[in-house]
Amino acid sequence: MVHPEDAAAVLRIIDKETLGKLSDKELVEFLGNSPAARAALAARHPILAAPPAPASGGGSVTIDQTKPIVSGSEATPFQVK
Repeated sequence: MVHPEDAAAVLRIIDKETLGKLSDKELVEFLGNSPAARAALAARHPILAAPPAPASGGGSVTIDQTKPIVSGSEATPFQVK
């Protein structure tokens, strides 16, 4: 790369235009393997660096799983009278 200080901006543009589908290896082919390019690639995946902290408050999630209730004296609820 001619201007390593532009590595982060170039990476953001390429990542946006390719919808984030390029791997780090493919992006290194565009950006080169300079310290600025490595720093930009490391900043690309900040969510992988540290897992999110658990939510405080001790909340819980309840999922109500219901089943359909079929009633009637017919053999099937889909019969036409």
